[in-house]
Amino acid sequence: TDLARGRVVLFGGYDTGLLAETWEWDGTTWIQRTPAVSPSARAGCAMAYDPRRNRVVLFGGGSLNDTWEWDGNNWTRLSPPVSPPARGGHGLAYDPAGQRILLYGGAFNQSYQIRYNDTWTWDGLTWRQVFPAEYPVNSFPSAELIAYHVRNRVLLPLAGVPGNAWEWDGVTWTERKLPTMPAGRMGSRAAYDHDGLAIIMFGGLSG
Repeated sequence: TDLARGRVVLFGGYDTGLLAETWEWDGTTWIQRTPAVSPSARAGCAMAYDPRRNRVVLFGGGSLNDTWEWDGNNWTRLSPPVSPPARGGHGLAYDPAGQRILLYGGAFNQSYQIRYNDTWTWDGLTWRQVFPAEYPVNSFPSAELIAYHVRNRVLLPLAGVPGNAWEWDGVTWTERKLPTMPAGRMGSRAAYDHDGLAIIMFGGLSG
């Protein structure tokens, strides 16, 4: 969600083939944008809004590891000196405690042969891998990160393990054993409700 402009931004996906379309939702209707510069067609990429810099950050997808930013009018490809390995299905969210974009997990290519459980941060200039003492195990090829602003945390529901979740506090991961939680799944979507001060999750694939 682009909070500065009050828009939800969508890019890419798969229909009869990979898509390279940019769409925005203004609360009433979807508007297709036609920027002069755009990322290539892809699926499995992740996006997050950086409120410090008023940019939507996009990373990777499938077998890609490129970094793009959307300013509301155009996409800009960035060339950081260090980047995470190519992946799709990873989680991306703004870390309110560390004031950086947080990346976790994912898998390389559509066959999910290589699964990652690494943690990276993006400060607008470069990616940095961090090595916390404890960290989740990426048991599924997709990860969902949700910025939980009321506690200054990022929540990761551990796919495939009901009742199990992890929180990122800007420095390290901490396991949370929750009394109730949605059943394990992949491909779900979740977001933080700033008015209701709660996380809302919908859909996904089980089994």
